[in-house]
Amino acid sequence: MDIKDYVDHWEITKTYLTYNNSSFLIDTVNNEFKVIDGHNQILIVTIERNPIFKEGKELTDLYSTESLLIELDSSDNLVTVQKPSNSKLFRKLVAFSPDYGINPLHSEEQLTLTRKDGSIWTINSQIDDFIFKAEFNFLTNQTLTDKIEDY
Repeated sequence: MDIKDYVDHWEITKTYLTYNNSSFLIDTVNNEFKVIDGHNQILIVTIERNPIFKEGKELTDLYSTESLLIELDSSDNLVTVQKPSNSKLFRKLVAFSPDYGINPLHSEEQLTLTRKDGSIWTINSQIDDFIFKAEFNFLTNQTLTDKIEDY
């Protein structure tokens, strides 16, 4: 079966969420998380992949979401996957995959977060599906969404 015979294109949505004075409550058994009041800074990057099927060619189990769940500890200035210090680095995958669920990032993944001042962090991610460089200001809670059609 060739997926191109069924999928016309993919709708891909990437959302960045920032939270100040927050913390994660992570349940790896039920694969759920909550953002709660705390003393740290939270970044959630979520990618949704939604297949747009050709007429009469619908399939199941192709929709997926994948999220980076990053909690930056207020005492940290430099965070990497290899040396997370007091910060927390997770990936949540909702897809038909053996990696389904919430899991710590793998030590070979490349992610560097550097504090510029009390509320501003620079981020360099070379993680598959999450390749980006950005600067985030965590002074207020923010949401940024980008949607593309991939043919």
